[in-house]
Amino acid sequence: MGRSKYSDSMTSESPVPDSKRSGPGTGCLLLALLVLAGVIMFAYGLWQVWRTVADFEDRYLEQGYVLQQGQDLTFEDPIEADTYIYARERLHVMAGADGNLALSSHEAFIDGIVAGDVAFLGGELTLEKTGIIQGNLNVTMAQHVIIRGTVEGEISGTWTRIFGSVDTADASEPEISSMGQHNASTTVPAE
Repeated sequence: MGRSKYSDSMTSESPVPDSKRSGPGTGCLLLALLVLAGVIMFAYGLWQVWRTVADFEDRYLEQGYVLQQGQDLTFEDPIEADTYIYARERLHVMAGADGNLALSSHEAFIDGIVAGDVAFLGGELTLEKTGIIQGNLNVTMAQHVIIRGTVEGEISGTWTRIFGSVDTADASEPEISSMGQHNASTTVPAE
């Protein structure tokens, strides 16, 4: 039997390139490197946040602050000793404190007179109209700081946005802006 002209065309070999590729191409390698770089940057950012929180906590516990911790905490009586308070969600100091406070919480509210300094690390700090901080307010990585009461000492640290009117003891204007740091002596009057 003979061959048909169709079978010859179907069995003919197509040209094969001289070099065969083995493994992923350059584009795949670049994509893998970009993903790896992103994962490393994300992990480094988490480590930085963890390190900041750990340093904040260690600083005050090493100074002998009393530790109070929980999910949602409310203090209805005045706090009598230097205290570090860690609340995972919400914290409310209703009657002030006779000493220094270090607060770490997603949301924190201060009413009453705090006779010492206040250090804050978290999402949002609100000094209510009846709140008076007789010492300094040091803010670490806060989203918002809302000052309706009075801070008699310096306000310093980092925040994304600070709300409230600020008068300075000296003639220069305070450097409070929507983002940044502030390190001038200030008194924030109640609204």
